[in-house]
Amino acid sequence: MTFSAPLGAGASAEAPEIREVLSQRGETSEVFANPDGTFTRYEYLRPIWAKSAQGDWVRPDATLRVRPDGTVAPVASTFPITFSGGGTAPMATVRRNGTELSLGWPGELPEPVLKGNVAVYPEVLKGVDLHVEAEVDGFTHVLVVKNREAARNPALRKLSLTTRTKGLSVGVDPETGAVSARDAAGKLVLGGATPTMWDADTESTVKAEVRAGALTLVPDPALLDDPGARFPIKIDPSWTGRRNHWTVVRENARTTSYYDRLTIGDDDAESGVLRAGISGGLKSRSIVELDISKASGAVVSSATFRLWHSWSSKDCGNGNWSAGAVAAWHTGTISGSTTWDAQPSWITSLGGDGGVVRRYTGGYQGRCPAGAQEYNATDVVRAAAAASATNVTLGLMAVNENDQWSWKRYMVYSDGGHSQNPHLAYTYNSYPAAPELLTAANRPCVTGGSRPWVATRTPVLKARLTDPDGDEENDLKATFEWARVNADGTYGAVIGSATTAGNTANGTTAEVTTPALDEGGLYAFRALANDGNLSSKTHGGWCEFGVDTVGPDTAPAVTSPDYPADGEFHGAPGQTGTFTFSGGGTGVTGYKYGWADPPTTPVTGSPATLQITPPPPNPADPTRPGERVLYVRAVDRAGNESPSKHHIIKIGSAGGPTGDWALDGAGSAQNDLSPAGRTATLNGAAPGADGRLVGATTVAFDGVDDYAATAGTVLNTATSFTVSAWVKLADKSAARTILSQAGANYPTFRLEYSPANDRWQLSAWPSNAGGTPVTAASTAVPAAGVWTRLTGVYDAGARTLTLYVNGVAQQTVSRPTAPWASTSPLYFGRGRFAGAFTDHFAGSLAGVQVWNRVLAPAEIVGQATTRVGLWTLDGHGFDDSGYGQDAQPTGVVWAADRGGNTEAAARLNGAAKLTTAGPVVRTDQSFTVAAWARITDLSLYERTVVSQEGTSVASFYLGLRQDANRPQWSMQLRPSDATVCCPRAAVGGTVKLGQWQHLAGVYDQAAGKVRLYVDGVNVREVTATSAWRANGPLSIGFGKWAPAGDFFAGDVDDVQVFAGVLPDSRIAALAAAAPGGQQ
Repeated sequence: MTFSAPLGAGASAEAPEIREVLSQRGETSEVFANPDGTFTRYEYLRPIWAKSAQGDWVRPDATLRVRPDGTVAPVASTFPITFSGGGTAPMATVRRNGTELSLGWPGELPEPVLKGNVAVYPEVLKGVDLHVEAEVDGFTHVLVVKNREAARNPALRKLSLTTRTKGLSVGVDPETGAVSARDAAGKLVLGGATPTMWDADTESTVKAEVRAGALTLVPDPALLDDPGARFPIKIDPSWTGRRNHWTVVRENARTTSYYDRLTIGDDDAESGVLRAGISGGLKSRSIVELDISKASGAVVSSATFRLWHSWSSKDCGNGNWSAGAVAAWHTGTISGSTTWDAQPSWITSLGGDGGVVRRYTGGYQGRCPAGAQEYNATDVVRAAAAASATNVTLGLMAVNENDQWSWKRYMVYSDGGHSQNPHLAYTYNSYPAAPELLTAANRPCVTGGSRPWVATRTPVLKARLTDPDGDEENDLKATFEWARVNADGTYGAVIGSATTAGNTANGTTAEVTTPALDEGGLYAFRALANDGNLSSKTHGGWCEFGVDTVGPDTAPAVTSPDYPADGEFHGAPGQTGTFTFSGGGTGVTGYKYGWADPPTTPVTGSPATLQITPPPPNPADPTRPGERVLYVRAVDRAGNESPSKHHIIKIGSAGGPTGDWALDGAGSAQNDLSPAGRTATLNGAAPGADGRLVGATTVAFDGVDDYAATAGTVLNTATSFTVSAWVKLADKSAARTILSQAGANYPTFRLEYSPANDRWQLSAWPSNAGGTPVTAASTAVPAAGVWTRLTGVYDAGARTLTLYVNGVAQQTVSRPTAPWASTSPLYFGRGRFAGAFTDHFAGSLAGVQVWNRVLAPAEIVGQATTRVGLWTLDGHGFDDSGYGQDAQPTGVVWAADRGGNTEAAARLNGAAKLTTAGPVVRTDQSFTVAAWARITDLSLYERTVVSQEGTSVASFYLGLRQDANRPQWSMQLRPSDATVCCPRAAVGGTVKLGQWQHLAGVYDQAAGKVRLYVDGVNVREVTATSAWRANGPLSIGFGKWAPAGDFFAGDVDDVQVFAGVLPDSRIAALAAAAPGGQQ
């Protein structure tokens, strides 16, 4: 008999149209599509595939390798298995389905010797080796007792292994003593057989005991003390996590479970662990359980149960090839509790093997070699599939269990995945599912008075087709049929049908177009799927629609008290207004609106009143006034649209904040710098704390009961608003509210830090009664002790919340419920929950600002940095930033800038410089420095364009550095105020001698990065975990290095310094600016 293997096993395919369905490949299975539309599945007892770390299918390989972390693991297993590399690490760890089990040896383990799939830990006890054997779907740990002296060791009489679990409970079967690990639902995750011990002649059981954190093994002292024992004696339990299962039941071990055991005796690797018949006067039977879930409910045309028959008690040396027959049976289910005394029922025989003789040794290999044995399992699998069973259990039992020549053995091993691996090959075809997601002209499936109307007499009917067989290349077709809907709601006879061509891929949509239907007519339709052999058992259900192709004939009216079309300027960019749409003809059910024609945003109802936020008229400068056109169309029940209404509005200039608190005052009253003048009063919070900018102060909050509150309500939270603040979080041990405005019980919004998510958040509650808040969160983990600009935006027109961190949008979420107007003051540093004030802020706040409009992203990004120094060097060293940090020139000559303007740049001769009176930027926080430079001398190791000095060295140096004997630009950050190794330097970019180049250096404290930009491009980024505060002057053309320094040789122009991280777009704009351009 020839063993037939699937394509995946390497068999050549004479029919190339037979192909593997890769999407259906599994650890123990392969599926092949046949030319006739059926599928053949090979379901193996043992795994034939495993997923690699990269997610690719590879052949399982239990060979052990040492991993980079020192542990030992198989090359490719079906779930992660690791063994100890020696020491106190767990002896073995298994992770499966989100759970974990670790077993620990009571003491240190020696470094293992790897032998194939076995890790040998020598002499774990005197005269005892520990073998930990990997399988592709489990492992076994075996104590090998090598001599009688070792057997007398008291430590061997009761051995406790430590256990550590995640999501698992370890237990012992009270009947069989088998050890297992189950999840919280009681499902078996890791199972095994009864722990056993044996020598060359005798087998006995090992008692297992489980208590919290330990698994204790108690070997049978009778075998250990037996004077006739033949050493070595081996002691095990095994742990497996298999999809398919097997067991052996033995008359001489009536209560022992051999569930999923790969070895019962020492010769099982050659002879086979599965067995049937009688040997030594004692009977054995074997049972396997194989998955057939893919055939559940399908039509099964054939099924074959195949095994590798490796041994017969009858030899074939005398020419007598006949032996006792072994039959396959359909049996009841098996488990770790299955034993000789607790067998499943033997239901139906599949027939015998005809008494075939097979041997793998003994000189008979050429006459009766080991080979495949097949049984016809069609009736059993067909009946199981019809009953929607998910597995089938098949047993092996001698036809005459008293016939000594009936003893036979079978393999469960895999050589390359297939040939010695028992499996079930079954051919099947599943019924396609009833079509779903039916639509007519993209309108949903509805019946009755709510049926949709379509704006075409030839609607496209669609349905999604699926087939449980899951073949991505399986072509399906659909038959649509339609009928009229009578006045009483009943359906008339089918008046039309159409069938698709049969090329619809599984899980995709089939469609047909009807012939012309009657205007005003009501119709019903349904669909049936077919895979070329079988049709879905039911239609997809009836769906109804009406035909209406006559639309509204006039443009609607648009009115707005906030933005009337009167030619005058109203509102401001980002300021939400109320609009009402009405009219448009008869049958209007809603409208579409937008800022381009045709409009696309729908709103239901006629008339319809809603809030809309006009976009900035001038996106390049979102604060400027200008004109916008709102386009509106009326829509009827079928989606027919009217002509567009052009509502032309003029939007005024954007005003400043409606609330602006620098929080730099000396007393408890902190002034509001906006025209509203709502003073914020400190309650416990301490003014005068160290600020974000050089020389600035701010307010510190203790995280216990400190807060500040305004005089009265600040924001109308029922419409659009923006809130923003500079935040330095002191610790992350609790929830921290930065800004909030609340009702009597809950806040309408809260800008906060959430320890549960470890994120910045903007949250909004649905009402003053509470409920589940909507939250927009930051993408990155916040850093404590770092000044961060947080901005929260609520757009009432779009009903969205958006959180920005340092000017960068993080997340936008929809707010499904209507906003509500809170009545409290604006709170700084505390929130409200269930009527109580909670979640007080710990740290410092500065620069709190709020607006009654939606700020554009371009506005928000500009607030994330503060320009603290600007020196155009147009014949002077004046600071044009407004912070008064003038730079005193020493030895400077004024030269032409890059635009040819005379006396518009500083020429430095290698000894000249410009120096401020004191520090310009806090170098222990994020900052950006930029300048134009033209270098004329490369003779020195370093040439500094800009730096800020400490006592011995500068905190940073932006300029030239000879790196690897090659001149390159550099942004260098010193680790401390000392001439010690080693700086963090971002080095890169091509130095162009005698040419103007734009340089920018960034220290990003939150990200822990230093970046260098050359001509607007980020050329290098390196890690920098800390920085220090340099309190000396800022120098242009000089970098301090005690006792001397690094001078620049060449021209420098347009030097700028920012507190905060300038984004890439802003740095690129600086590099593109004209001479004197500030950007």
